[in-house]
Amino acid sequence: QNMNTIPSIKRLDETVVNLIAAGEVIHRPANALKEMLENSLDAGSTTISIVVKDGGLKYLQIKDNGHGIKKEDMILVCERFTTSKLAKFDDLKSISTYGFRGEALSSISHIAHLSITTMTTKDKNAWRGDYKDGKLVGKGGKEEVTATAGVKGTTITVEDMFYNVPSRKKALQKPHEEYVRIVDLVSKYAIHNAGIAINLKKKDESKSDVHTLKTHSTIDCIRTIYGQEVSKSLINIEDKEEGATGVTLSAFISNPNYHKRKNDFILFINHRLVDCKPLKKSVHALYSTLLPRGCHPFLYFSILLPPKNVDVNIHPTKSEVRFLHQDDIIQKVCALVQAKLEECNASRSFLTQSLISDTVPDSSSSKKSTNEEMTPKPSTPSKLAPSKMVRTDARVQTLDAFVDRQASQDPFAKPKTNTVVVYKGGEKRTRENDQQMTELDDFDTPVVPAKKQKKVTKDISSEEEPQVTLRKPARAASTRTKPMLTSITNLLEEVNSQCHNGLVQLFKNYSFVGCADDNFAIIQHQTELYLCNVHTLSKYLLYQECLHNFGEFPYIKFSSPASLETLCMLALDNPSSGWREEDGPKDEIAKFITQHLIEQRHMLQEYFRMTIDEEGNLLTLPQIIPSYRPEIGAMATFVLRLGTEIEWNDEQQCFETLSKELAEFYCLQYENEAEGEGMKHSSHFSHFFSFLTFPGQVSTARAWTVEHIFFPAFRQRFLPPKSAAEDGTIV
Repeated sequence: QNMNTIPSIKRLDETVVNLIAAGEVIHRPANALKEMLENSLDAGSTTISIVVKDGGLKYLQIKDNGHGIKKEDMILVCERFTTSKLAKFDDLKSISTYGFRGEALSSISHIAHLSITTMTTKDKNAWRGDYKDGKLVGKGGKEEVTATAGVKGTTITVEDMFYNVPSRKKALQKPHEEYVRIVDLVSKYAIHNAGIAINLKKKDESKSDVHTLKTHSTIDCIRTIYGQEVSKSLINIEDKEEGATGVTLSAFISNPNYHKRKNDFILFINHRLVDCKPLKKSVHALYSTLLPRGCHPFLYFSILLPPKNVDVNIHPTKSEVRFLHQDDIIQKVCALVQAKLEECNASRSFLTQSLISDTVPDSSSSKKSTNEEMTPKPSTPSKLAPSKMVRTDARVQTLDAFVDRQASQDPFAKPKTNTVVVYKGGEKRTRENDQQMTELDDFDTPVVPAKKQKKVTKDISSEEEPQVTLRKPARAASTRTKPMLTSITNLLEEVNSQCHNGLVQLFKNYSFVGCADDNFAIIQHQTELYLCNVHTLSKYLLYQECLHNFGEFPYIKFSSPASLETLCMLALDNPSSGWREEDGPKDEIAKFITQHLIEQRHMLQEYFRMTIDEEGNLLTLPQIIPSYRPEIGAMATFVLRLGTEIEWNDEQQCFETLSKELAEFYCLQYENEAEGEGMKHSSHFSHFFSFLTFPGQVSTARAWTVEHIFFPAFRQRFLPPKSAAEDGTIV
């Protein structure tokens, strides 16, 4: 712009002003619902029903049986600064309702399609009005409402939220995340408003996610929403002070026997859902010496103060308030909590739980007919044709005996020697493969070692081709030392319900034939040959092993720390990451993901053995399958996806998505993809990834991994899904 030209000050168009104001009040669907829910409570409703579709972005409806809206007020109801709860500014000093500014419905009408149907006790029929940009829109352009059938109360329907604000709508691309926020909001209001029936469900679904009754007490609401375990551990606090603060406290807090990873802190001040970080921090400090590290109590506080001591008009969404004597009130609340916790310490109890076996029952055992069909029948004494014979010994020749992989695909490998290491018990392996096993075993990994075997070496003539049988990895543990979480048990039951019984029998009784190429292997079952996609099958296996070994992984320790921020930058520099300029600077995205993973490091360490220090360095990874390490090429993408693809707000979905991302990282990558990705990043991190297998170097190592690590693991407890028989994974 020319420095000699002074820009003129112009009055903004009213539409622009309203859109800016709407963006301050309505950040996401949960904010819109909060405003409408508070209006229903101000209307004296005793029954409130909420229906949501696509997290509220597509459809959001709230219906109540309150006193309704007068017909003559329907014209003004969606205009800015129109309200029935405030007449002059001094009224704020004694305000007792939720709303007072008259901005909520106006803001919603500027960013969504809004309709209101209402009926008062004096009306003979209900009245409906459609609104756009704060104005009533009738037929033929007339500002008038239409008569319709209805019941006493008000129904507000919001559709296509942020249809005219594409940037905001694009930022809210996860409907599930928005619905989780709505459930959390409605749950808190349902607890605080015990005696009011509140129901929340998704559209076109019969099951409600929040459902309380008029007869429910506060404890009943907590039990219904948060579960029996919470309600049994609650301590009630009731206190009223007549002094300068005039504070009345009603609270339900959990005793020291209860603790969860989720931080449930609910605070209402003068019936407003707000956040007070000083109070939250002070109360959590009282529990810090009583609960395990990283765990939190359940806290619900309802504080009543004289309205003149509270300033409610300090935040656009009314999520914060300021009040007089804040330090004294926080000290008083903490003293009451401390006294109750000290009473609990007089008789502390510790809950016990029986261990749940991590072995998923084989559902195929209950289907006798299927087992009889899949079980090979005893052969008859008559001589069989060669085409009908079945390989029954895994040590017989495989396809590798007919392919010279050493000469064609392994130019960097050392030539074979004629020395064979013979182990006690009849097992043998060549010095070449023995060296490969040493490179894996020498790394500092606390995997339970196999029993030591006495060995002797001997020379054989060059004409002889020694028979090789490599050491098999240790079998998976059959028992756990820690109880299995309910969410993990549910995921295992889901895996069990989706398994293919025929494929289960196939992988228990197969004979390995050989690797057709780097991505497919051939196995035999009875008289049939099967072509298996090792990439997809390894992903299924690793996901199931993540669930079985949850919380009890051995770990792989890096020789030097790996910077999460550097890994994120490497992933973002790759065109396949999908990064675009409108997503923001790469360095800011990398820092945000690093900081988020640092905040989650305690959970990742305890359940998945992923150690992250406070500086954002990755120190360890889980050992999912014995003697197997992931490929370096997928590390950067894995770290990036940890920050973008994990559902952190829901326990079961968090563990499910984390396990799937680990499986995606650890699985046998497609060789053409691995060569492009792995070698690109290898030079940056070779100093601490020296123990990993670099893709594209030698096909012999990959074939050995497929035959002696993954396929033996398939025999243990692998449950192939039904989709594997339908999508070409097994042909």
